[in-house]
Amino acid sequence: MAVNRTLLAGCVGKHQDKKIKPTKNSVLVRGLAALAVWVLLVPCAVNAKDKVERPFKSQMTGTLVASLLDGSYQATESGRATHTGALENEYSGYFDLYTLQFVSAAGIATAANGDQASWELSGPNAGYWTGGTGRFEGATGVFTWLTTDIVVSVDYGSMTMTLVYSYTMSGTVTC
Repeated sequence: MAVNRTLLAGCVGKHQDKKIKPTKNSVLVRGLAALAVWVLLVPCAVNAKDKVERPFKSQMTGTLVASLLDGSYQATESGRATHTGALENEYSGYFDLYTLQFVSAAGIATAANGDQASWELSGPNAGYWTGGTGRFEGATGVFTWLTTDIVVSVDYGSMTMTLVYSYTMSGTVTC
């Protein structure tokens, strides 16, 4: 190691007094180096605006009121989620009156700052993001949920069923 440092020190000392004049080749090399840096950095700048997939989780509670005549329902929920903090969700759809499985659902989740993400049902306990506003503009991704608590009551006078429930959700959102 000491030999290499001595050699390097000796090399530096030998060339300190010489002035190097730019030549056509050195200007060309600098130009090509600058072009190479530009070509490599421009895609990085463009890719910085690409969408990013992020995992998320939420804990929600809600109330769903369904018609026992046609299976239509309306629901409102509130809770907390990663990347949004406080979260409100409103959705509507239809469920099968015989199996009580969701047939369709679509909703809008609203973050504390007012940004919204729209979503649709894709299967039992699963959905996908379909866009949004603000930071959720163009949002895509998928999610699933697991119901952790549910209380069902039926009002035969109005032919409605009310569900009060809690669930956890996890998935990804790309925006």
